[in-house]
Amino acid sequence: MTGSDVAPEEEKGPRAEFGSLSDAVNDAVQHVDLADEDSGVVSLARHYASTIDGMTRMGVQNKDAQMLGKAAYLGPHLLGVLREMGATSAARAELQAKLAKVQAPAPEKKTDPAQAVMDEVGARRRTRRKSSA
Repeated sequence: MTGSDVAPEEEKGPRAEFGSLSDAVNDAVQHVDLADEDSGVVSLARHYASTIDGMTRMGVQNKDAQMLGKAAYLGPHLLGVLREMGATSAARAELQAKLAKVQAPAPEKKTDPAQAVMDEVGARRRTRRKSSA
């Protein structure tokens, strides 16, 4: 069998159609607004991604289900780090909702005329008590 007879997926290896997690994390880091203080979080995400890529590659090459299981175990941890960085759609949606709530104008206070009179009377009483004391 020549190289031209091999399907592109076989030629490139497993997960070729998806690319590596390391590449995906690096791409995400470029598109997320992070501060310099976030370098530890970025390093952790890159470490998890690289470890998962390596373990997956080894597991597939050696047909080692235990290695693939270990790689899968790290997936939720990587997802948690990405969520903390704001690099998931759910995290971005939550942030947008919080921003919208903070930026929304305060609801107009509806004043009941009777309550306004009572508030004014109460304020006058407090003023009188302070001045007579």
